[in-house]
Amino acid sequence: MSNNDHDKPNQGCVHLLIHFDGEVSMPILNVDPDRYSYFDLVDDINELATDVRYKDAGLSIALSFSHPCSESRNPIKTDSDVLDMFKLNNMCSCIHVYATLLNHEETKALRQVDAVISESDVEWVGDEIEQKESEETDSSFSDINEEWKNEINIDELSDYEEKHDIIVTDQNSDEDKMPIYFDRGMKGRIFESLDDEKVELEFGLLFVDVNEFRTALRDFVIQEGFEIKRIKNEKSRVTAICAADGCCWCIHASPTPDGKTFKIKTYKPIHSCIRTSKNSNATSTWIAKKLESKIKADPNISYASMKQELLDGYGIEPSNVAQLYRARKRVRQDTKGVHALSYNDLPVWANLALEINPGSIIKLQLEPKINKNPEFKRFFVCLNAMKNGFVRGCRPWFGIDGCHLKGPYGGVLLSAVAVDGNKGMFPIAFSIVEVECKDSWKFFLSLLSDALRFVPEWQDKPVTIMSDMQKGLRNAVAETFPYAKHQ
Repeated sequence: MSNNDHDKPNQGCVHLLIHFDGEVSMPILNVDPDRYSYFDLVDDINELATDVRYKDAGLSIALSFSHPCSESRNPIKTDSDVLDMFKLNNMCSCIHVYATLLNHEETKALRQVDAVISESDVEWVGDEIEQKESEETDSSFSDINEEWKNEINIDELSDYEEKHDIIVTDQNSDEDKMPIYFDRGMKGRIFESLDDEKVELEFGLLFVDVNEFRTALRDFVIQEGFEIKRIKNEKSRVTAICAADGCCWCIHASPTPDGKTFKIKTYKPIHSCIRTSKNSNATSTWIAKKLESKIKADPNISYASMKQELLDGYGIEPSNVAQLYRARKRVRQDTKGVHALSYNDLPVWANLALEINPGSIIKLQLEPKINKNPEFKRFFVCLNAMKNGFVRGCRPWFGIDGCHLKGPYGGVLLSAVAVDGNKGMFPIAFSIVEVECKDSWKFFLSLLSDALRFVPEWQDKPVTIMSDMQKGLRNAVAETFPYAKHQ
């Protein structure tokens, strides 16, 4: 096959002509040298080998390219070799790549079997096929194990499109089977996330997008009890290795030709490190997600119970108590809402109270902000039923005091309380203010005076007010209740 058998490549691209042991030649068109890596080459050649039934047994392939100035062949084992291939053939529009099957005699015998494995056959020989795929992965990338530990530079897939992205299922099966994807760049089993089952990763596994893969990877490393180092963590590729020294576990996933679906293209599942009970991937957000049902059932669940749930269910321990506190707080907020947002409901509540209880006095005071929405400052409530109950059923005496509010927003609660006929406390009015001072007391007492002034029975009765010696309180009472006796 000559270079003229194909159209000229796009600008900045080259064609690769793959020779399989001199028997079959297949092209890889429009390869971008700036974005093409060793793993992309291996992935594309594996797809071509499967299409021509060259690699039925899942054995390893040794790659090499022809030197333009001699008849020798240079091996391709790393990204550097791929880069050298493009540099040495920079004047060529078509580069010849040679794929030699290892253990060739055995593979020739296997290629004589002309059969298509159905989905039921795959299920019957599932363990054998999985073992062969694992052997293929280990053999294909054994030569670049050290490259993972030093610096891995796996570029995203070349820009090509396929119009044959279809799902093929077994039409002869009476039962619903797992869909299998068949196209140039996407083939494998679809990942299914189940809360009550363990996460299992395998070579060729497909994910909806990069976020689903990241979530599955996080759950997997926590489940297996080891730390990872993310070499690449981008939308176009995710590459991670085991953080333990000397461990050969690694994984790489990148998009398929559709640009969104993620596929595990490199996976070495063997560990040589020791499992740990603490994992930095188990963040407070992850803990909140896993213990959400437990916290919703018992919002006051203790930290000891949460810690035991994590240990029994996932085999990990939290880094500290603060992590459990943040996780429980997050679930509470998602369940009951954020308390700060409830301040927006105060006007609605005030209008509803005035509609149900006419004659009430409710005052909401806001503090204006430049280029921002006004913030809550003070709030006064004197319901008409409380006011009439005090005037008609209590002696003309009441006490006033304030107390500090505990919580994230602070403030002071001011209240006026009388004594009813049964010598029980009877609330008249209350107010929420920023601090206890003359200005805030004057705000509260002036509104209370206006509320009592509109009651006919109250106009001719003297009143006695009791309070502590709070600074500014005496002057505020004198200004708002000039005829009252203050004790």
